[in-house]
Amino acid sequence: MSDVKLVVYNILGKEVRILVNNMQAMGSHSIQWDGRDAIGRKVSSGMYIYRLVAGQNVAIKKMIFAK
Repeated sequence: MSDVKLVVYNILGKEVRILVNNMQAMGSHSIQWDGRDAIGRKVSSGMYIYRLVAGQNVAIKKMIFAK
């Protein structure tokens, strides 16, 4: 088990939504983002960045959200 945090940011680096912030068992997991921000508003189509932190491991990747 390790702490896992998955956050979506807009292209300007502003936090859009935290998707995961809890302890997770090792292994493969999946999550689906519904395209909404932290207060439930639909975000616009475009480029976003996600940051995944799992224990000591960090991954930052770009993604395209299309409606």
